[in-house]
Amino acid sequence: MRLTILVTIDPVKPVALLNILIHSLNLQTSQDFDVIFFNQTHHPESNLRKQLRCVPRFPHSYWTLPRSNFLGNYPLWDLYAFHTAMLDEGRNYITTGWWLALFPGLAILVLVLAINLCGDWLRDALDPRLEKGIG
Repeated sequence: MRLTILVTIDPVKPVALLNILIHSLNLQTSQDFDVIFFNQTHHPESNLRKQLRCVPRFPHSYWTLPRSNFLGNYPLWDLYAFHTAMLDEGRNYITTGWWLALFPGLAILVLVLAINLCGDWLRDALDPRLEKGIG
């Protein structure tokens, strides 16, 4: 099973940190991972590649926000498109790695049910119109 690493490139993070990350990923002996560079700056990919001192020697791709999603130098988040792309990527693994979807889904189910039951108990305990009251 391949691991997908998402690296965000934003206006605050210096390019030196990105160079260190790429260098350390190049040193990995087992390259069973993919890297997605999510460009959140207003610079195109070609400018980012010129700033890098390390050339990635592993499977990688770039996602770039369109220029229309920026207000000055900072992006206006389009989280719907980002999460839709992530779900489309994960759909490839649902048949081979079913547990990757099952166990987080069960954890969310248990959490929602626990919060719901606690809310029902709290409502019943604090409702003055009920005969029982807190006891």
